[in-house]
Parts: sequence; structure tokens; C-alpha cells
Amino acid sequence: MQLFYAPELELSAQLPVDEAKHCLKILRHQVGDIIRVTDGKGSFYDCEILNSKDASLKIIRKENDPNASRHSLHIAVAPTKSGERTDWMIEKLIEFGIGEITFIDCDHSERTKINLERCERIAISAMKQSLKSVLPKINPLITFKKFIEMNHGPNCSKIIAHCDESGIKNEIASLNLLPKTICCIGPEGDFSKPEIILARENQFIEVALGSSRLRTETAALAVGAYYYFYQTK
Repeated sequence: MQLFYAPELELSAQLPVDEAKHCLKILRHQVGDIIRVTDGKGSFYDCEILNSKDASLKIIRKENDPNASRHSLHIAVAPTKSGERTDWMIEKLIEFGIGEITFIDCDHSERTKINLERCERIAISAMKQSLKSVLPKINPLITFKKFIEMNHGPNCSKIIAHCDESGIKNEIASLNLLPKTICCIGPEGDFSKPEIILARENQFIEVALGSSRLRTETAALAVGAYYYFYQTK
């Protein structure tokens, strides 16, 4: 099944230019064909192509995705030194159904710039490939301190995964996480001790992700996989 993305579908009943080109020129859909479209906000649409020049559509059926509410995991993660690894991490997190990604600048960060437009393109592609109805929000890079001290609202589990041996850490599987969960993942050099203390002071629960030392992107995916396979069932 091919899925197309039109964020303003109910207002315009038309595919965006890039999606229209892919639909009509590359996949060679024609007038009268029925295609599947998502608005990235939790709904799918079955649409009939009305015009082969501008990909105007007729909405035949709207379906609210019952799994849309599961997209409630928010990963705050330090960008990896390799841009390719960050790209891969975004793609795989979205396949698991993440709800939001925030890039954080930490004391030990090796990368302090993010191409947000590129990240959003990868996110759209991954959402379509994995047949998801929700396009996760990807936030610009902010400092770890600013993120930790933000008001993340009520009814939210806040956790931080790190390798430091100080403090008491919980196994993530032992926690009864709320549907809305925020997890902080540090850079390759891990969070600094002051950052861990700051998170602790702001009621973040310290967690371990097993006995192995994981790369940043692997740690993020471990949390995404756990949340997808266990927490949202």
C-alpha cells in the first residue's frame, strides 16, 4: 500500500506539489484512481483523483486511526556526531510510532547543529513508509538545562537514561510509565554529573537500559522499542 501525505487535505482536497509529482509522474496514478492519504494528525483518507495536472482529490472516506493516541513518547536526545546516524535514528523512532523528538545540547555533545528541514523530510518519508497516521513533532536544538526545567505538564512520566554509577537507577521495565512519557538520552560521552543532578532535582527518574553500553541512537531505539512493544499494549 502506498500512503501519501497532505497536511491540509480537508481544506484544499489536493496533494502538495511534491506528493502530487510522486503520485502522478513516478507512480503514474491516473484520474479515477483511489489513493490512501494521511493528514499526519491521526486520520487516513481514501480519495479519488479528479485531476491529473494538480492532483485535486475527492475525499470518499475518512478513518480516524485508533492507534494515533499511542504516539505519546517524547524522546529528548543529543544529536550524534555522525549526521547519518541521526537520520537513521529519526527514521527508526518514527517506525516505532514516536510522538515527539527534541534535540538537546549537552555538556558532552559532539554535534551542536541540526538541519531541521532535513529531519522533517526524513520524518515524512518514514511516516509514509511505515503507514503511520501521525507525523511526529521535531523540535529545534535547545540546551539540556532549558529542556529539563520546562513545564512538561501534568500526568507525564519523566525519565533519564544514563551510565553513571552514582545514584539509584531503575530498570525501565520495572516502571509503570504513564501514556505520556518523556525520556532523555545523552551524547556518546553520556550526561555529565551536574546534568544528572539537575534532572534528579527536576523529578526525572533515573533508568538503566541493561548492562551494555549503548550508542546514543541505540539507546533511543531501545526506549522506542520498549514503549512500542510493551508500554502501549
